[in-house]
Amino acid sequence: MEELHAETERLRLDFLNTDLDVAFTFVNLARRELELGECHHFDDLVDKSYRVVETVENLMKRLPEAKTRAIRKRLDELRAGLWKMETAYRGASRDTGRLPGAKMLIGGHLQNAIKPVAAQAAPLRPADGPRL
Repeated sequence: MEELHAETERLRLDFLNTDLDVAFTFVNLARRELELGECHHFDDLVDKSYRVVETVENLMKRLPEAKTRAIRKRLDELRAGLWKMETAYRGASRDTGRLPGAKMLIGGHLQNAIKPVAAQAAPLRPADGPRL
């Protein structure tokens, strides 16, 4: 019975780490959209990342705290990255009335209204994976 319990915990930890990897990917895709000035999926990607945060928080409650330290650290990194990116995105759109990288007509040519703000931050990466 203990083996089954240990295997269940291991699988749950694997699932949480995989879920966090997916959320880091969503954040990097959202950041890339900001860099390119194409913010069509930004809100959806950020929302999906926050759903992962909620899922991971709920599932961590079922595991001993000693086994979730690394996951908690990655979760904190994800939250910090989301907050930083959203703050930059919302601040830039509020300051200019335009989304970062939005196109506007200047002298008969389409040009970026402002520089994308996401380029200032390094991409988030899964703790144990390659830099994205």
